[in-house]
Amino acid sequence: TPTKKARRFSYICYQKLLPIKLRKLIDGKLKALKSMDQEIRSYLDLATDGKLPLNHEILYYLLDVFNLHPNLNVTELIKAFAVKTSDMILVIYLTSLIRSVISLHNLINNKMLNKKYEKTEDPKPVPVPAAVGS
Repeated sequence: TPTKKARRFSYICYQKLLPIKLRKLIDGKLKALKSMDQEIRSYLDLATDGKLPLNHEILYYLLDVFNLHPNLNVTELIKAFAVKTSDMILVIYLTSLIRSVISLHNLINNKMLNKKYEKTEDPKPVPVPAAVGS
């Protein structure tokens, strides 16, 4: 299905194209979200069991979170996210490719300059004068 392909593509691009620092940052944020999810779950379980009193402020914040959460089951939205992600990953790939080509070009120019200077150098060794007082 298109959704599975988009997820697989985004995962591959996440692993291959994103810098390590950015990947570590994203992984850290995901771990924080997962731990927050566990805390919310345990609070709600304890509150429904009557072991903790209901805190209405927390419940209002949770309602706001769920009300502001977009409906991601709309196929147009899923496709739009996949296209946007693909576009961003393409830009990252192209910039990486351009940087590699420029680096290779500079390396070749440097190699040619070194060969040119090696040919123009005097093949005879130049004696180094001894320092005065030695």
